[in-house]
Amino acid sequence: MQNNEIAELLRGIIKEEMQTVRKELRQELKPINEKLDTIEKGQRSLEEGQRSLEEGQKSLEEGQRSLEEGLQSTNERMDNLEQGILDLRRGQINLEKGQRKLQKDVTQLNKSVNAIWDDILKLDNRLTIKEKKL
Repeated sequence: MQNNEIAELLRGIIKEEMQTVRKELRQELKPINEKLDTIEKGQRSLEEGQRSLEEGQKSLEEGQRSLEEGLQSTNERMDNLEQGILDLRRGQINLEKGQRKLQKDVTQLNKSVNAIWDDILKLDNRLTIKEKKL
């Protein structure tokens, strides 16, 4: 046999052996490839979950900012209400003072009117007595 024939024969044997090795290797790698596919799907799912969590976090942060703004607005309104209550209390105190002063004035006026009536009655009695004398 010649070298070419031997080389062709060896090539044919190597080719058959390589096909068998490739087939066996594919069979052995099949579960590994399936696991790799599963891992890749899991990774994609995790990445989607992470994106969803990041979006949720952004939404929560926006909500928190909105709540903080609302709280600040509520606090400002509460401060205004408290100031208004203080102003009303001061006004009430002033009204009560004014009412007491008016009551004192009314009492004084009543005393003055009673004194005037007493004077009028005394005058009337004097006139009546003088008329009787005449």
